[in-house]
Amino acid sequence: MNSLASSFRSLLVAIASTMLACDPAALAATDKPTVESLKAEYKIVLDIIDGNAPADLLIKNIKVVDVFTNGVYPGSLLIHGEKIIAVNPSEKISAKAVFDGRGMYAIPGLIDAHFHIESQMATPATMQSILAPHGTTAVYAETNDLVSAAQEDGVAAAKEVFKGYERFPYRLYAFAPGKKVDAGIAIKLLDWAPVIGMGELNHNLLLAGNEDEFLKLATTNSRNMLIDGHVQTNRSSDQLNLFPALGTSNNHNALTYADTVADLRIGLPTVVRDMLGCLERIIPGVVNNHLPTDNLLLGTDNIAVGTLVQSGHMDNIVQKVIGMGVNPIEAIKMASYNVARSFKMEDKLGSLTPGRFADIVLIPRMDEIKPAYVFKGGKLVAENGKLTSGSEIEVDYSGVIMSTKPGLGDLKREELELKPIEVSPDGARVKVFVWSQSFADGDGFAEQWLNAKDGKIIPEFNGQKLSRISVIERYAKHGKRNILNAYIVGYNIKSGAIGMNMAAPSQHIGVIGSSVDDLLFEAKELDKHTGAFMTTGSGEVKAVLDLPIYSMMTPLPASEIIKAQSQLAASGTSIGYDDGMPWFRKMSYLFFSLDRYGKIH
Repeated sequence: MNSLASSFRSLLVAIASTMLACDPAALAATDKPTVESLKAEYKIVLDIIDGNAPADLLIKNIKVVDVFTNGVYPGSLLIHGEKIIAVNPSEKISAKAVFDGRGMYAIPGLIDAHFHIESQMATPATMQSILAPHGTTAVYAETNDLVSAAQEDGVAAAKEVFKGYERFPYRLYAFAPGKKVDAGIAIKLLDWAPVIGMGELNHNLLLAGNEDEFLKLATTNSRNMLIDGHVQTNRSSDQLNLFPALGTSNNHNALTYADTVADLRIGLPTVVRDMLGCLERIIPGVVNNHLPTDNLLLGTDNIAVGTLVQSGHMDNIVQKVIGMGVNPIEAIKMASYNVARSFKMEDKLGSLTPGRFADIVLIPRMDEIKPAYVFKGGKLVAENGKLTSGSEIEVDYSGVIMSTKPGLGDLKREELELKPIEVSPDGARVKVFVWSQSFADGDGFAEQWLNAKDGKIIPEFNGQKLSRISVIERYAKHGKRNILNAYIVGYNIKSGAIGMNMAAPSQHIGVIGSSVDDLLFEAKELDKHTGAFMTTGSGEVKAVLDLPIYSMMTPLPASEIIKAQSQLAASGTSIGYDDGMPWFRKMSYLFFSLDRYGKIH
């Protein structure tokens, strides 16, 4: 036996521990391997290494990006089953199939460190054709909005919506909902196959010492499962230490470079999100201050389907980071190895080394992240921006198409009228609720004084035009409907209204418009749908995207979702909305945060 084969033998101990270990996302869905089956598999690996049996696939003539040495070397990768079992095997080792990489760079499959599938409005099955072609082979996904929308049916809803995940061309690792649902439901989901831990918690409740929050944390930690971070508190506060002290894996809520440094100093790896300007505020600071990137991860949190299709997913984000001055290998690690290590899965993901899943992306150039070929578990799933034949599975979602009864039939105009909290003695000032989505500083909801003239409120605040907003409880409880009427900054609706109807975190309908009559018409039209985004004006519906799956998602293909969203955006512009972000994305961020406001129940 030559020295190279001997060195391969030394790798067998490492390989043996992971060779037949199931993907955690599928482990509970299949029988666990027995000792005998593992022994048999290890012997097969040894036979392959010794040249006595063929491997399944050899990817040759590639430049392998090594995330451990931050280098690149010419070589090849040997694959058996779903795993890489050797790098640069000798010529005596054979394979059933050979793929010529034609000198391209092989990088680890890209990973999204924080992803809300349901808030994309597309199903996990629809995401197949969107993610894998862009080199994304794994996502760490939250489920809190879907499960909260389904309430007591949350466990069944999650299982139905995510069915088939084991066969997707991307790996789906899910978190049980850490907020917006009863602790009992969240804990039940810890037993479900793709769930690897507890998702983002309601930081306000945790800091207030809420018993349910401690129950979720204790249960998760007792099972040695992960806790996804959601830290929104003053970075100078002693309370920031609570999150790593209680076992949080990382944090995805850093908004600035200073936030990032504060998180890292207490041992919280930071997910830098490509949303709300976070990437642009954080990465330049990383480059200018020569901050090590080992504990920086990349993720999307929320991103529009249209953006994914037109601009890309993690490939696009890595490209942006490279463009901001980060070394290409370090940028790639931020969307692969760093993510895997943060979630304690570096033995399975994130590097092109023996024992890891053969999730491999081939790119022509290191400074241009354009996936030419994408492998998931050794299978070619995408080529030149398209899924390969047979890589996409069909999922029937008819069982989760919901039909809900209207709840606003008795809603009256006067219920949406804004009544001042206080009026100054001379009548020139009135105190009302004003909502401000200043993302750099966090969402703001506060009482503010506005000017008035001749008994009418002047809808301006700090030089900005205000629109009216009403958040309406869809189904009245005990004969009383909870409604919040306020002004909101940053929408500039001149006529008509925009609105959304989602059941997360609870059954509310939100409408933003220019007059009470417009708000009322919009609300009643939305009430006809299980869930929807809608634009109205002049007494008619201008555009609508129906969301019949638990009011969160549509079974439509990506092309039809993009078409509907384009119509929503255009119709919103026609009635005055002038922000750079599509209104339905901006409003959804607000809506998903309703549980943070004491006035919303």
